[in-house]
Amino acid sequence: MSLFLYSAVFFLFFAICKKMYAEWGSIDWEKLDIKGLWLILASLSIMANSLLQVLIWKKVLAIFHYEIPYSICFRIEMISQIGKYLPGKVGLVFTKLIECNKVGIPNKVSIIAASYHVGMGLYFQCLIGMITLPVILNATEYINIGFSITDYTILLFIGFILIYPQFFVCFINFFFAAIKKEPVEIYLKFYDWIYICSIFILQAFISGCIGLFLLNTFYFIPFEKIPYIMGARSWAFLIGLLNLFAPSGIGVRDGILVELYSYLIPIPIAFAVAIASRLAGTIVEWCLIGIALFFRSKEYRKEE
Repeated sequence: MSLFLYSAVFFLFFAICKKMYAEWGSIDWEKLDIKGLWLILASLSIMANSLLQVLIWKKVLAIFHYEIPYSICFRIEMISQIGKYLPGKVGLVFTKLIECNKVGIPNKVSIIAASYHVGMGLYFQCLIGMITLPVILNATEYINIGFSITDYTILLFIGFILIYPQFFVCFINFFFAAIKKEPVEIYLKFYDWIYICSIFILQAFISGCIGLFLLNTFYFIPFEKIPYIMGARSWAFLIGLLNLFAPSGIGVRDGILVELYSYLIPIPIAFAVAIASRLAGTIVEWCLIGIALFFRSKEYRKEE
């Protein structure tokens, strides 16, 4: 399976590079105006999305009866991001468990909360991807896969049931009963659930703005293209998960972005945007990780 995925990635990049080489001469580089303001806006938006992710993690822990201060949640969420740069897809959850254990959250609660957090994130990425899929199919040359409105509704409803906390915990407790473990209890008001979903939707919109800002750094793209950009970034994220051993989906996600952005801008510029997207996201993320590590070390020195 891994050989097949790596082969698919290789041929994807070969096709993109071949197309980029063919179109490289069509770009008038002297007229290309890189706008720093758009890049700054993109970086600030990436930071805002990361801080919203911390807020979601805080709310998820509250569902499982752990009211943790935002500063501690920031430390847990940011330091756990180091794990996603390791090969495999379990590094992020593993590092999050280590950080949760340091603040007294039991491993069982940490595993369930982290799994639920990841599951909700995947659901909303799929939600945005499916909603924007008609826009992407209409703008590209891909064959329409034949999804109807009914198909969308059924799939989204099933996903909604699976991520609703009461149903999620029912499945978990059914498993715990089978292995004779204590059940998990949750505390959730419907308002809190809607609040968490609203943050995920806001994050998706900000993600579209990040893509728009990065594109406008190199090439003018109107605001009405945001639905397409949101969908492109969601599908790039989801397809990047298929490459199990690539740290943070590197390579696959960037290749998908280049391919989908190439329907908005010339291939060489799409390649530059994908690289800028990766670099901006990584730099901002590691700045936040550095802040979290600094405050953690400061806290440890106080304890000593």
